[in-house]
Amino acid sequence: MPLNDYEDLPFAPGLSPFRIKGIAYRGHVEYASRHIPGGVAAVNETFGNKALKYFFEQQFLAATWYDVLPMVPLWHACARVLKQPAVEFLRVRTRHQAEGDLRGVYRWILKVASPETVALRMPRAVGQYLDFGTTEATVRRPGVVHVRRTGIPLFLAPWFGIVAETFLTVALEIAGASKVQLRQRPVQTLEEGHGLRLSTLEGDVLFDTPSVIADRSAG
Repeated sequence: MPLNDYEDLPFAPGLSPFRIKGIAYRGHVEYASRHIPGGVAAVNETFGNKALKYFFEQQFLAATWYDVLPMVPLWHACARVLKQPAVEFLRVRTRHQAEGDLRGVYRWILKVASPETVALRMPRAVGQYLDFGTTEATVRRPGVVHVRRTGIPLFLAPWFGIVAETFLTVALEIAGASKVQLRQRPVQTLEEGHGLRLSTLEGDVLFDTPSVIADRSAG
C-alpha cells in the first residue's frame, strides 16, 4: 500500500520529542469504536506506513505522554474511512472530545466562570495536553480575547489550529457565549526546534454575551 504524504513523518512514529497526553489518543479509541465502522482496526488497516499501524495498536494511558505527530495521519485516515472531508471530520471529532473533557477532567474551567474568563483559561488548558510550546491569552475588550500559541511544529499546525479553535468554541458555548468565531492570522514560522520548523498561531476570539449585547445596544 503506498504512503500518503501525511504518513511521511519527520520522526519514526513514537519517537518525536513533541508529545501529547494519552487522553487524546484514548479519545480516538473511544470515538472510533462508536462512530467508525470497524473501529480502530479499520483505521489502522488504511496506513501504508506499517509503523503507524503498530503505534496505534498499543494501549494508551490517559496521563502518559506519547508522540503527537501521528495525530496528523490519524486525522486523515479516519476521515478517509468515513468518506468525509478531513476538516469537517476533525471539527466533529474534536467537538465530541471537548464536550466530554469539559464535563469531566476540565470541568473546573467552567465553574462559576464568565465567558471572558473561560476564553483566558481554555487556551492554557488545551496547552496542558502538550509538553511543548507556550500559550498567551489576553482580553482586548469585552467579547474579544487574543490568543497566541508558539512552538508548534509546522507539520502539526493545521491539526492544532482546528483542535484549539473547536475546544475554545465548545467551552465558550457551554459558558453561555454565542456567535463564537476565531479570526486567525497567517501562520508564522519564526524558529526551529529538533530539526523542524516551528510555527506561531495567533488570532482573536470574538463572541457575544448578554453584557456585550447590552453594551452594544446602549452604544
